[in-house]
Amino acid sequence: MNRYFRLSSLRVFGAPVYVHWTVLAVSAVLLAYSIKAPFTALAALCSYFGIILLHETGHAYFARRAGARTEAIYLGLFHGMCVHEVPARQRDIYVIAWGGALAQLAVALPLILLANVTPAARLPIIGEVVLYLGYVSLLVAVINLIPAPGLDGEHAWRLLRWPSGLRKQNAAAKRPKHLRRVK
Repeated sequence: MNRYFRLSSLRVFGAPVYVHWTVLAVSAVLLAYSIKAPFTALAALCSYFGIILLHETGHAYFARRAGARTEAIYLGLFHGMCVHEVPARQRDIYVIAWGGALAQLAVALPLILLANVTPAARLPIIGEVVLYLGYVSLLVAVINLIPAPGLDGEHAWRLLRWPSGLRKQNAAAKRPKHLRRVK
């Protein structure tokens, strides 16, 4: 995938992480225009792209648990992509689709609770970032679970109806492994 730059010092479950050039360009512009609060802007940017990386790490974790090797993780301006081998069982494709949202919920809910219940919300910069990170992570998880093509919900919700008609597909899934992309 061209137009992506590899972050040489960052690997997730052995897979290299790539960042699209628009991420770098938009980050530079936003930081240049945030003269009044540069640290808040930097923390918000790191939080936002951390949310996307966390989501893709969730997919990579569940892919690894299913025995599928993660090839690479790509981070774009509004999305990420985890490229992994197709798992042996059809059911695992649906579990991997849930991985991103589950990883985000595991972080979002404690952060929202932390920001609303403890005095952390009153701390300058930190309170704002904790609250921002929690709510944006929750929003991204919910949006990704919409059952629409290109989103995780397209495959995730199929897990609920898995036992009924997918045993035949499970047998067909035992073909040679190839790569699968999960947004």
